Amino acid sequence: MPLSRLRLRIAAGFALAFGVSLALLAVAAFVYLRAESTHRLDARLAATARGVEAAMERERRDTPDSTLTFAATEVVTEWPHNGDGFVIVDSAGHVLAGVGTPRRRESVLQGWPPVREQFTVGEGERSLRVHARRVPAANSPHRRDAYGLAAFASMRVIVDDAELLAGPVKSRCRPLNETSRTCRNRFLPGNTL
Repeated sequence: MPLSRLRLRIAAGFALAFGVSLALLAVAAFVYLRAESTHRLDARLAATARGVEAAMERERRDTPDSTLTFAATEVVTEWPHNGDGFVIVDSAGHVLAGVGTPRRRESVLQGWPPVREQFTVGEGERSLRVHARRVPAANSPHRRDAYGLAAFASMRVIVDDAELLAGPVKSRCRPLNETSRTCRNRFLPGNTL
């Protein structure tokens, strides 16, 4: 039975519609997952900022005669080594203390807008997501005891989330040895190229 042009056009139309639908679904899923990953990162950074603020207030309450610099240094000293990055500044913008590499802290301070709480500094894989807050002076008519803090983390975690869901990227997949075609990947061990 010969194929008619009508059948070929219908089959091609369905194939095209199916392909476009899958492409739209993939784009929508990517946008949704990226937004969710950013939301999770923002929530983690907000929790870190709240924790640093609570630690600062605890230090200031426990040692009321000490300086803001002393309290900030104590917070940094007592902060657990869990990968959090933050910087504490005084009301004039001078760094009191911080956790994280100096280069990252400096880029956060340079990109800190006066109004927004959540923002991104840098571009590409080296970009940082920041949650900043300004804490007014507590029980003081002068604003000299006011301070600001900014918690930050690499946007790389969002890329890692995408890799976790999509599987390893071939360029980042390293073979176990010269004869093996098995990937070494921290998310999906045993994947093959």
